[in-house]
Amino acid sequence: MSLIIYLTICLMFFQELNHLVNSVANGLSSDELYKRSLEEIMPLRIISLLRLLAETEIRNREADYKSFIPEKMNVHQVLLQGGAAPGC
Repeated sequence: MSLIIYLTICLMFFQELNHLVNSVANGLSSDELYKRSLEEIMPLRIISLLRLLAETEIRNREADYKSFIPEKMNVHQVLLQGGAAPGC
């Protein structure tokens, strides 16, 4: 993944996080925050961005993560299964 895409993903994540922090700073109660988290897609977007960053890291440094992948699988097969190797 190119540096521009990586930086774009990071920027989107921090914009979402900044919006959340500002909402709390402007008086959003914990009950309202919980309700919003159930209603909005913001948590899903943050999770998707974190998943994409993790997948990119694993693909770019496959050798570093090889010990966590079963012998009969490669990193691409593990990521296609949702990111969790069997037994993890």
